[in-house]
Amino acid sequence: EPVVQEPQSGVFVFPNGSTYDGFVLNFPEKGLMRQGKGTFVDGPVRYDGDWVEDAMEGEGTFVWTGGAKYTGQFKNNKFNGNGTYTWPDGATYSGGWLDGKMHGKGQYKTEDGTTWQGQFYNGCGPELVRPVLVPQLKTQ
Repeated sequence: EPVVQEPQSGVFVFPNGSTYDGFVLNFPEKGLMRQGKGTFVDGPVRYDGDWVEDAMEGEGTFVWTGGAKYTGQFKNNKFNGNGTYTWPDGATYSGGWLDGKMHGKGQYKTEDGTTWQGQFYNGCGPELVRPVLVPQLKTQ
């Protein structure tokens, strides 16, 4: 029977200077991977949340250099489930996500309060197309 290990906490510094402060687990044949709660920081880019086998998965918040921010559910490093994305200009989208794109029931609201509500599909909503940033973690 394989021995089940408990995740251990620590602070790790990557070759490019980015850091991870949180839980890791040593997986047989895969090595040390982020697992559980943790914070990854690469300059102004930051992810606070859940990790599963070195991927952002579960609940978390990702903040980009320019001020864009996503808070919600992740699966395999992508927005997946329910979440809120805020653009640097203050506009927000709250609702469903699938594979990193607005998808399902949601609401887009501009900084002046104008709103669109309805079904979003593959990143597009009712008379609305607005790109979102992709969360990327750089360790090299």
